[in-house]
Amino acid sequence: SAGACLSGVPPANASHDSNNPIPNFLCRQQQFRSIITCAPSRRPVGGGLLDLTSSLAALGISASPATVQTTTTMTPASAAVAIQSRTFASKRFHRKKIIKAAKGYRGQANRNFRAAIKRVERARQNAYRDRRLRRREFRKLWIQRLNAGVRQHGVRYSRFINMLNGSEVRLDRKILSELAMHEPFSFKAVVDVVKSRSLDPQQKSMSD
Repeated sequence: SAGACLSGVPPANASHDSNNPIPNFLCRQQQFRSIITCAPSRRPVGGGLLDLTSSLAALGISASPATVQTTTTMTPASAAVAIQSRTFASKRFHRKKIIKAAKGYRGQANRNFRAAIKRVERARQNAYRDRRLRRREFRKLWIQRLNAGVRQHGVRYSRFINMLNGSEVRLDRKILSELAMHEPFSFKAVVDVVKSRSLDPQQKSMSD
C-alpha cells in the first residue's frame, strides 16, 4: 500500500550487510523507487510532500519539497507541450504542403520554405479579404443593372425595391438583373406584377 511504501521499511529480500556498501545502496534505490511509484499522483501541497521528504530523509537522501514536487509530478502545461511536440514527419508534411501551395510563384518562393510561407500567408490573407469584396462588387453590379432596367418602365430603383418588398414576389437582385439583361419581356411582366400588387385599393379602383 502507499502507507507501507512511505514508511521507509526495506523490502524483505534486501540484505543489510554493513561491510558491503553495494547491497545497502541497492536497497535504498529500491526503497526510493517504491516510494515514488506508490505515492498518489495528486498530492496536497502540505502534508503529502512533507511525508515524502521525511521518508527520503530516513533513507539518507536529502531532497527539498520543491525538488520532490518537480521530480514526481508533471504540470498540465508541461504535459501539453510534451503532447503537442511535432515529429519530423509532421514537420516535413507541413513544409511540403506549403511548397505545394506556393506553386507558380516567382523567384525562390516556389521552392524555398522560408520565402514560400510568407508569400502563402499573405496570399491567404488577401483571399480572405477579397472574398468579401467580391460579394460587395457583385451586389453593386446587380443594383446598377436593375436600376437601368426598371427606369425603362418609368420606375426608380428605390421605388421598385419598396414595391417589391410589399408584394409577394420572391426574387433577389441577382435574378432580376439577369432578367433585365437577357429576358426583357419577362422582366417587364415582373415589373407589372410588382406594380399591380403594390397599389392600394383606391389606386386600383382609379386605374380600373
